[in-house]
Amino acid sequence: MNPKEATDKVVGKVRSNRTVILIILGLLFIITCLIGMLTAADKVEVVEAASVPEVAKIQEADVATIVEEVGSKEQPDNKTTCEFSKKVPKAVRQWRDLIGKYAQKFGLECNLIAAIITQESGGNPNAYSSSGAVGLMQVMPSDGLSYQLFGNMFQDRPTTQELYDPETNILTGCRIFSTKLKENDGDTRLALMAYGPMDNKAFYARTVLGYYRKFNK
Repeated sequence: MNPKEATDKVVGKVRSNRTVILIILGLLFIITCLIGMLTAADKVEVVEAASVPEVAKIQEADVATIVEEVGSKEQPDNKTTCEFSKKVPKAVRQWRDLIGKYAQKFGLECNLIAAIITQESGGNPNAYSSSGAVGLMQVMPSDGLSYQLFGNMFQDRPTTQELYDPETNILTGCRIFSTKLKENDGDTRLALMAYGPMDNKAFYARTVLGYYRKFNK
């Protein structure tokens, strides 16, 4: 092989290698661009995903604020929720605001609670029965004679002294009667029998319902 042929052969190899190198560099450039695009797309998705909960939180806060504002505006005045007839005894009618407040709280009829109080105590907040029941709605307390006769049966109730407070008494009485009403599928007569004295349930329910009908006429 003469020098010229040798030179041409070397030049050809160099050109061939340069072409390969250029191809490799081109491929590396393309791969780098693709990686950059994929990374950018991932960042966009992360930002969007992160922003969704924040938007949801803002929306929930706005809704909660609106509901709170509407609720506060629509909250009825307890002093006007119970309109007793003139047939309700004056001694009972004086507790109208408290009856209205807790009848509303437990979803009860005001005149029915008035009828129970009429039968139980006649409106006397200091009424006390031979079985240990106390106050306007004659609630059995957690202590005193009630405890001596029935043990821990009424341990979740207020004490005797606490039940002499008209508000505590009406609150507790309404809560108890509401529970009895639910336990008896909304049957008022059965709920009254469960609420009243143990020795004459039927008579008690009949008497209270009689007052109730009288008040509603």
